[in-house]
Amino acid sequence: MARLLDAAGVPTPACHLPIGPYEVDFAWPEALVALEVDGWAVHGRREAFEADRRRDLHLQALGWRVLHVSAAAALRGSLVTARHVAEVLMVIQAA
Repeated sequence: MARLLDAAGVPTPACHLPIGPYEVDFAWPEALVALEVDGWAVHGRREAFEADRRRDLHLQALGWRVLHVSAAAALRGSLVTARHVAEVLMVIQAA
């Protein structure tokens, strides 16, 4: 995913950033945006689903916007997905 973000011109994110009791895959702290890459093997279970919802609510309560992309999109090398992340960051930074 990091290579895709770079190829799409997305500013370099912090990787595996701890935020409170959680760690996010990628983050842009100055924009309060976190990006999680979710694979079915890990996130396709009820426990993981519930834990992800708790984490998202906690981060949102702290003012973070949490984005999710599928691991399949990242593995396919979907520049479209990375460009969507870039668009979100541009909108937030313009506000």
